Amino acid sequence: MTKPFSSVLLLAVLAAGCSNVEASPEAEPKRVAATTVGAAEATVVRTFSGKVRARSRALLSFEVSGRVEKVHYDVGDTFEAGAELARLEQQVPRLNVARAKAQLKEAEATQAQAQREFHRKQQLLPTQATTQASYDLALSQLETSSSRVEVAKAALQLASEELADTVLNAPYAGVLSERLIEPSQNVAAGSPALRIQGQGELEVVVDVPETLVTALSVGSEQRVQLTAFGDEPYQATITEISADAEPGGIYPVYLTLSAPPAGLRSGASAEVALGVGASAPDELTIPHTAFLPSGDNRVTVFVLEAEAEEPADQSEAPPLYVVKKQEVPLVRLAQDHAVIGGGLTKDAVIVTRGLAFLREGQQVTRLTEGPERYGH
Repeated sequence: MTKPFSSVLLLAVLAAGCSNVEASPEAEPKRVAATTVGAAEATVVRTFSGKVRARSRALLSFEVSGRVEKVHYDVGDTFEAGAELARLEQQVPRLNVARAKAQLKEAEATQAQAQREFHRKQQLLPTQATTQASYDLALSQLETSSSRVEVAKAALQLASEELADTVLNAPYAGVLSERLIEPSQNVAAGSPALRIQGQGELEVVVDVPETLVTALSVGSEQRVQLTAFGDEPYQATITEISADAEPGGIYPVYLTLSAPPAGLRSGASAEVALGVGASAPDELTIPHTAFLPSGDNRVTVFVLEAEAEEPADQSEAPPLYVVKKQEVPLVRLAQDHAVIGGGLTKDAVIVTRGLAFLREGQQVTRLTEGPERYGH
């Protein structure tokens, strides 16, 4: 008898407990972050990474072979225009110059002797004190000696130039950016020795794909952001567009900063915003977080449509919206936004966060709307 009584008592307790349970209230609408769709900029802007460098730069080399005697500057050292940067050993070139000078002196002496002999024969010929053959021989010797003088002068000039070529002089004031030779090193004529950069105007170089470079023109104004100087944009002008493509189908584009900041140095990083065309009238901008990929260059956005029936007391509850899924064409991705090709109006409101947790027809409220208790 004890066991049936216990079972009845347990059922009674459970029934009483159930009678006191209240129906659970409806779940509150999900709160979502949303934004209004904006019109795309009139000009299509693409951003590329670039580098700042000196406009004047050169890779210097000796025009003759030899052993390096001295390098006067280290990397980072500055120099004036015409300064001697490095030199080769000059013992042999100096001997060649001395020999050429001696040969020229000897040729000039021979020429002077031939000149005197010719004048003597020239004076004797009218009086028949000498023969025509003797006169002709004197003239021939004079012409030969004169030719030898010219040859000796050319040899001296060549030897002097070879001596001068043992010295590397700075073509302009600048800084040594790379040192490729050291004292006692044997170098061949034309082999790289020193890389220098001018201290004058700086430029920004950026690589642009062949599909976009045709939209650029020399003289057009662009915007450049210098990494080391914050987010402030600087105006720049395209000064040159390379005529030849580099590997990968890219073209170097060169820009000059209108007012570079103090302290800007060659090698600094830059972000270059290039205008590469005009936007279509129906193109709109949305945040990167406001869509889900759908395939075939299309994306899905979640549009908020206002409920037909608003709450009676707006001070107590935020407006309700209904989520509507909509596919739109994706035109391009910019650095801080995406551009879609129509499908929405410029005043449409779309969700910007948590898209994967939304469903068609779901009721939501906006985080930016509602009473003070929501913290807005």
